[in-house]
Amino acid sequence: MLKGLKIDHNGKSVICYIEDFSDELKSEIRSQLSGIYNGFHIVNEDPIFYSYKYTLNLFLYEFDKKSSNIKKGMIGELLSHVLLNIISKKLTSISVYKNKEENSIKKGFDILYYDKHNNSLWYTEVKSGKGKSTKYNKVLLNRSKNGISTMLQSKRQKLWDSALIDLQLVIKNGINHKKIKNLLQMDSPVSISPNDKKKCDSNFGLILRYKRYDPIKINRRFL
Repeated sequence: MLKGLKIDHNGKSVICYIEDFSDELKSEIRSQLSGIYNGFHIVNEDPIFYSYKYTLNLFLYEFDKKSSNIKKGMIGELLSHVLLNIISKKLTSISVYKNKEENSIKKGFDILYYDKHNNSLWYTEVKSGKGKSTKYNKVLLNRSKNGISTMLQSKRQKLWDSALIDLQLVIKNGINHKKIKNLLQMDSPVSISPNDKKKCDSNFGLILRYKRYDPIKINRRFL
């Protein structure tokens, strides 16, 4: 485990504390940023174009012009990408960080994960805040639950269309790519028939995650 991180396994939950932004953690963020932001597959295909410097400039361009509350969400989502890639061995992110249409932050599902051990998808909603009490944490968890539930029940086909585009950017063509594509198409509201509905619902996983956020100033030297 990276220096500066503390992991608590408590029953069915895993809590990750960032106790120190260590040099190891900073290095990990740098190494993952291009893949998280643009998609690991296309970065591997063209690493010179999708360089760290190129990606950092895009990220900071969007970050600097956002309000304080939106900045909290951007940092929370970025850390969620980075940390679960470190913590989990069975879950693989199939989402990109940026909004593909507007070169901004994403709209729709925050992060989708593929569980290769049981061939299922996990739909994720990230909520960020600066409160430190247990009560406030529960507020954020409820917001996550309500947010993801609303999206899953909305039957907005564009959510799944966007996820399929992300898949192309993150995972190269192959067996896993085909499996994930089939799962997304099956979960898609336009492809569900009454006979398939029960099967589809059983494949939904849910991660409710939140970030306790203390305001930070982005240090260009760190990045």
